[in-house]
Amino acid sequence: MLSLTHSHLLAEEKATGSERGCSYYMWKQKFPVRQENKVERRMDVEQLVITLAFPIEERLNRGMSSPGVYAFLPTEMVTNFPFIIQADFLLAASRETILLDNKWNKGILACVPSAFIDALVSLIKNSENAPVSSLAPMFKFIPVNTSSYQELNIVRESIKAKLIEENIVPSESYTKQKFFHKPREVGRLMPAFWSILEKAWKQEVSLFNLSSHGKYILSSSFDKEEYDHILNFLGVEPVNNEWYAKCIQSSNLVAGVSEDLHLEILLFVADNWMSKFDCTNMKNIALYIKYVGLDGDESLCSINECTHRNRERLVSLSRQYDQVSWLVDCSKEFRCVGNRFFSAKKHTRSYILQL
Repeated sequence: MLSLTHSHLLAEEKATGSERGCSYYMWKQKFPVRQENKVERRMDVEQLVITLAFPIEERLNRGMSSPGVYAFLPTEMVTNFPFIIQADFLLAASRETILLDNKWNKGILACVPSAFIDALVSLIKNSENAPVSSLAPMFKFIPVNTSSYQELNIVRESIKAKLIEENIVPSESYTKQKFFHKPREVGRLMPAFWSILEKAWKQEVSLFNLSSHGKYILSSSFDKEEYDHILNFLGVEPVNNEWYAKCIQSSNLVAGVSEDLHLEILLFVADNWMSKFDCTNMKNIALYIKYVGLDGDESLCSINECTHRNRERLVSLSRQYDQVSWLVDCSKEFRCVGNRFFSAKKHTRSYILQL
């Protein structure tokens, strides 16, 4: 039996004198009892029922703690998990904890990872009409933090092993359709490049091939610092440095954007040149320098082209900014030795790499 419901719990908060509550997604699932987990007190039970409660808001506390294990009533066990486990656990005499070394309880805990995966997949993929941005907070239910109970850490590691094989991580498609992939198939982008893509999209640059360069690209609504711990837990890594060269080269980010955005792309490349792009194909992309040729037309050239062509520079940049206009006009009129051209007027104060 699989069941996903929505519940609301209320509690009286003495500190404020008012009623406060918390809403939960409730997932209920039945599992057959394995023979090796049967005990005398539950010998006739053939099915066990596990309920997981996922808080939509801030959880209700008992004092300063948030119990994570319920046996119909809350125990004193603080699991450090962002969800509640409810099942027919056998309790210690004090009723404050469950019997962790009991084979019946071990059988229940062994089923929790499967229940969690089914619940999370249902929460994420059944929200067909919801935007991807509304799905990201659901990943906060993943038990990233370790527990003080070793038996529960085994549950946590089992959940992780199952999650990395599930198609649950949303990618950026720039369409209304949602796509999900295994965590290792998805890559993250630098925040500065997300800003460039957002502005390019507003300028009607097609970005539908964003995930065609060796990695699916993580949804921008999920690729945020607040989810770093979750993405690290799942093993979602940044794209490699070569990806940016492939993306810029294959898209219309070179000629299809405004002058201001072109300069922003130059700044992005310049800021990351020594640490990321120096040894990539980025240097061969005709993106960086805009120069004026003999025919008076503006053209683009790559770092390699403007630095060395037959051991001579194709493009020169004057350090006297007020003289560039004169130099450009002069080069067209008198020709330059070795066809050396000057950068275009609008790019005079561009963020250009040191050639």
